[in-house]
Amino acid sequence: MSQPSRPRPPDPSRATWTTRRILKRAAGAILVVGLTVLLIGQAFYRVQLQGGLRVEPRFDIGEWFADLPGHLGWVALFALLTASMAPLRALRWGFVLPRPKPAYSDRYHAVAIGLLANNAIPGKLGEAVRGLSLSRFSAERGRDLPFAQSLASCESRKGLPTRWTFGP
Repeated sequence: MSQPSRPRPPDPSRATWTTRRILKRAAGAILVVGLTVLLIGQAFYRVQLQGGLRVEPRFDIGEWFADLPGHLGWVALFALLTASMAPLRALRWGFVLPRPKPAYSDRYHAVAIGLLANNAIPGKLGEAVRGLSLSRFSAERGRDLPFAQSLASCESRKGLPTRWTFGP
C-alpha cells in the first residue's frame, strides 16, 4: 500500500504570483499588443503631419478584401512556406553543430527566439540571441555548448548554401 504524498515545501527559487507581478505582466502584454497593432497598422495606414495630424489609408481596404478570394491559393502557399521557415532552419542548423548536437526542440526554440529578436530588436541581433538561447538551452540539459561555438555555428550555417551552390 502506498503512502500518501506529503505536500512539498515551497521552492524559494520560484517567484510567487503577487498582485504587483500580475499587473506588471498584464501591462507588459498590453504594451506588446499595442505596439504590434501600431506597427502592423503602418502597413495599412500612413500618418501625415503636414496640416495637422492625419491618418490616411494607403489603399482601399474594401477593394483589397474583395480581391483577396481570387488570391487565396497564393496566400495559402505563402502561409505554408512562412510557417515552415523556422522548423527547416532548425533542421539545417543541426548539420553544422558539433556532436552530440542539441535536441531539435532546443534548436527550434532558439531559431524562433532569434527570429523574434531580429524583428523586434534594432541592429539585427537575432543571430547573437539565437546562439545565446541555444547555449542556455543546452546548459539546462546538462550539455556544455559555449556561446562562441553556438554563434560560430550560426554563422557557418549561413555559408553552407553558398558552398553548395558554388562548389568546394
